[in-house]
Amino acid sequence: MDKTANTSCYTFKNVLPETGFEYDGEEVVKTNTALFCVETEDGKIKAVTPNDAGRDAIDAKGWLMLPVFKDMHAHLDKMLYGLP
Repeated sequence: MDKTANTSCYTFKNVLPETGFEYDGEEVVKTNTALFCVETEDGKIKAVTPNDAGRDAIDAKGWLMLPVFKDMHAHLDKMLYGLP
């Protein structure tokens, strides 16, 4: 059986995932982000590579990449997503 026939693969460019935090002492004051290309296969991330704006891929237009909302332990109020 050829499994590749049912495979869904997508590549996105200009994706903005979280890359870390900035601190004031021990307090997180900012979420750092950067643009990347993200390749997926069957709904799972296959690769994250440096952004290539000229790549033939779906343009995420700098939208923020969030964790899946099926993760019942994600605390969006504590992740600082969307704050300046």
